[in-house]
Amino acid sequence: MPIPNSTYLKSISKMIFKRIFYKFITFVKSYRETSFKNKEVNNLLNTHKTTPLSPKTKIAIKNKLSKYGFKNINTNWHRYYSSFHNNLDTTTITKFIPENLFYNEIEPALNQSIMFPALEDKNLLDKFLFPSLLPNTIVKNINGFFYINNQLTTLEEAIAHSCKFKEFVIKPSIGTYGGRDVNKVELDKIENKNESLAKLFHEYDSDFIVQEIIAQNTLISTLNPSSLNTIRVISYLRSNRQVVPLSSVIRIGRMGQFTDNQTSNGILAGIDSEGKLKKFAYDKNAHSYETTDNGTRIEGFQVPFFNKILTTIQNQHLNLPHFRLVSWDVGIDCDSNIKIIEFNAIGQGIQFHQTINGPLFGEFTDEVLEISKKYSSLDSYIKFGK
Repeated sequence: MPIPNSTYLKSISKMIFKRIFYKFITFVKSYRETSFKNKEVNNLLNTHKTTPLSPKTKIAIKNKLSKYGFKNINTNWHRYYSSFHNNLDTTTITKFIPENLFYNEIEPALNQSIMFPALEDKNLLDKFLFPSLLPNTIVKNINGFFYINNQLTTLEEAIAHSCKFKEFVIKPSIGTYGGRDVNKVELDKIENKNESLAKLFHEYDSDFIVQEIIAQNTLISTLNPSSLNTIRVISYLRSNRQVVPLSSVIRIGRMGQFTDNQTSNGILAGIDSEGKLKKFAYDKNAHSYETTDNGTRIEGFQVPFFNKILTTIQNQHLNLPHFRLVSWDVGIDCDSNIKIIEFNAIGQGIQFHQTINGPLFGEFTDEVLEISKKYSSLDSYIKFGK
């Protein structure tokens, strides 16, 4: 029997070491996420009054998930979510998705995370979504380079072009969440516009976008006129190429606030299949509201052009096959045009969807769990390094 040469042995050793290393990485990542989410749900249960699940329901939850290979499930997420919904049967309760299971197994099984850093860049959205569906862009900054109408330009020209507008919004184009560093700039109230913009662009440094402020639909504006109140829809691309809108909520800003998200103290209300708002809106601490800050009643409020929003998302999701699960932030302008503000495919928030609207995947829960069962985070790390 021939003796393997040293190169072959080194190659085998390297493969074994790589597998052991990534197995350790995946274990640590999963353990950290699970520990964090278990602590989070325990804090939620300590804050909000809930009824413990029956032993029968707990067994049903564990049996359902163990069928797909998911063991040691903490049923506290099911307890927390079901407390927001009256008279749920056991079958429905078992369909709730624990957050650690979602982030460790389901989202990475559905979405190719390696593609997200590039495709999330708001400066590139017009490359794969219809440009007419996006807010009008004034200036882009990509890796330190300025663009006007997708043509490379200078800092001076970018400033001069921006000065033509009375107001605009500026925000990072990569890695944004919760409205972080999203700012409204009112140039008509600034004396030294050129100097102020030069300072502003220097502060943002690189990878940001300057866009016209959307004049909001009049009806949506009645909820809160100071913010663009956006509809968040999460959609699922099935294997048969059908795009299913799973859950929809509307984000409503607080009086005087420019952004509408919960981290800026905004509130969220669920939207039913007919486009009407449900009874309560909730803030980030799950406190409920029956009216917005200006007294507009939430229950029964009709979201205009809701079916048009869903159809637009269904069509556009087909342009993003790397991501089978996508969260969309959509606005409606004063001319009744649908505007996609951004989308998210990694680290998507699901807590408010399940709190407000019920089990995220509904009738597709078993289908998604089956897909997730076949996913291996270890193989993904070995193949892609993440």
